[in-house]
Amino acid sequence: MELVADRAKQLRFLHAVPRLWFSAQKQGRDTLEPPVSKAALVESIAELIENLPGPSEPSSIMPSSMAAVCSLSKLKPPLALELESRLPRALLNRMYTLGTGQGTTHFRSLDILLRGLLTETPTVEKLQHLLETSSAFSKAGEFVLQLGLCVSHPASDISRHARGGIYWLFWLLLQKRGLNTREAPHLWCRDGLHDPERLGYRNLARVGEVFGELFTEEQKRSFLEAGLLAIHDPLLRVSQAGLVLTYSILGEAGQLLEDEGDITANIMVQLFNIRVLGQVPDALQGLCSVGQP
Repeated sequence: MELVADRAKQLRFLHAVPRLWFSAQKQGRDTLEPPVSKAALVESIAELIENLPGPSEPSSIMPSSMAAVCSLSKLKPPLALELESRLPRALLNRMYTLGTGQGTTHFRSLDILLRGLLTETPTVEKLQHLLETSSAFSKAGEFVLQLGLCVSHPASDISRHARGGIYWLFWLLLQKRGLNTREAPHLWCRDGLHDPERLGYRNLARVGEVFGELFTEEQKRSFLEAGLLAIHDPLLRVSQAGLVLTYSILGEAGQLLEDEGDITANIMVQLFNIRVLGQVPDALQGLCSVGQP
């Protein structure tokens, strides 16, 4: 598609879609057809996302794509489910190809996208269909891990969006299990801790502990694989979070966090043993080889 080869043309195309919707609305119309095919526009947007070259693409491409999809979702006719599913599939695949911890911005795009696609049929069943038929739900473990790495991010907006994303997936998994939030364990720590550092670690551990009870084996495996890779990440903040999250989903967080001493020092010792000395803690026996670069 010529559109994919030229960023300026992409942006002009994406910016034109909301204007088409606004023009149709002013004319009292609820469709662009004829002469414009809603399905063809959505196919073009999906192809654009699928062909983005890497994390260096212009920051305006993704939000402009989401704005275009939201505009089209307000128009008739309804999209075929397979075409609808192609959009979250493209976006989720995009998220999984980013470097560790870079998916939070794209989660905001996913949130906007799903809200738009649910405009016509706002049901839990539709939401589940959009994710499950995108072949992405099996990777929910990796997605949770990526968001978990950002829970304690020093930038408050990134941390806030990461927590929101984790809660959103928590709710969806509860729905799939036929549970409600009152029947589920608390997602965040309620121990009354006043030490910000210790509270941050406990909240990280809660992510692994809670989702470990909800994940399928496949989802748990994708969480562990991403966690082990994070342990070897060159960014210290990411490797520390990756270690806590990996221990927690294995039910071993207490080995890191229950000591009354310096938790960060304990974590740093474990990271040094794993990354420098090649010594595998008992809790991670049989797992760390998966995360080696």
